[in-house]
Amino acid sequence: KEFGLSACVSLLKIVVDKADTYDKADRFFKFGEVPTNIVDFANAQCSDYIEYRQHNDIDHLKDSPTTTKMWTDFLKWFYKIVHESGNFKTTSTQKIQALSAQSQTTLTDIEPYWPLLEVEGCKNLWLVKPAAQVCGKGIKVMRTLEDIVSHVEGITDGKMGRYVVQKYIERPLLIYNTKFDIRQWFLITSVYPLTIWFYKECYLRFSSQPFSLVNMHESIHLTNNAIQKNYTNSTNRNAKLPEDNMWHSSTFQNYLDEIGETDKWKTVILPGMKQGIVGAVLASQDEMIDRTNSFELYGADFLLGIDYVPILLEINMGPAMHASTKVTGEICKSGLEDVIKVVLDAKHNPKADTGKFEILYKQELGPRPHHTGDLELLVAGQKIVSDRIIKK
Repeated sequence: KEFGLSACVSLLKIVVDKADTYDKADRFFKFGEVPTNIVDFANAQCSDYIEYRQHNDIDHLKDSPTTTKMWTDFLKWFYKIVHESGNFKTTSTQKIQALSAQSQTTLTDIEPYWPLLEVEGCKNLWLVKPAAQVCGKGIKVMRTLEDIVSHVEGITDGKMGRYVVQKYIERPLLIYNTKFDIRQWFLITSVYPLTIWFYKECYLRFSSQPFSLVNMHESIHLTNNAIQKNYTNSTNRNAKLPEDNMWHSSTFQNYLDEIGETDKWKTVILPGMKQGIVGAVLASQDEMIDRTNSFELYGADFLLGIDYVPILLEINMGPAMHASTKVTGEICKSGLEDVIKVVLDAKHNPKADTGKFEILYKQELGPRPHHTGDLELLVAGQKIVSDRIIKK
């Protein structure tokens, strides 16, 4: 369902973009074979989603539920447009203008409920990640739903039987036309009440190849050092990029100064990463093991959109802390030393030096209630079946 809905949003963005100028529209909407009713279908599905998010779908049933066949037909034509440079079959300027206007209205209406609207792109690419894997192992970038299902069903290794399918960010911020992500550490010293420490330094990991949405090779799209060290840097790369594909956060801040975006680090990127970490950990707090006198260091991976807003990709337990490059050789050594300062020195002396770790979040809660076992709690009722479920 999410794949199909994302494809609908992508199609509407394509229609608006192509109809924006006469030259584009003249080539895109003529002499093709793709029926324009798929745009109507996409608008209808997005409108249904908006109704769902606004809870307006509760009191009424949909007259004609969307079937699996309808989705299959839509995706077939969507692939034609996106991956095969297909065109629509219409010569009516009035029809083109109507499609564009309705699509723009729908995109405007869905924006509050689609936070990554501007950075997701239009090709509807997805990442397939096997669970419990590290260093980018087994991650694939895929174009179609059929490819995703085929790949997942083909996994027979029990350890890889669980997986995550995640929307790929097609419009990331690039540095010299090269993709990068940010590895940011944080430390949890208490689960209840929750206490999170944020490290004041981080580092960037670059791809060895120029960015492309045509070539899906891992050397272009997966920035993990464990992946990139297996490839030779492209001869077409900008000479200002690091040979070992890593920057310290201070180098990145200098780069922002050079391009006139100095304020983005303190006003957008840093606050966004902090907010993402706190939100993710709070959402997971109930599932975390609460054990006194223990701690855990995590590595959060962020991607920046073209608007510099950080997007949390994943959080890693036991992040790599070895000197894989000159940058990690410096930051990992000081980072581990500062972990000791927090978990040993600060525990007994609140004024102790904690290095580059700072308190990010300290939960203020009352004492945890102790249940005696004589409480009789009961939840009764019947599940509400949504008409939004795809029916055959």
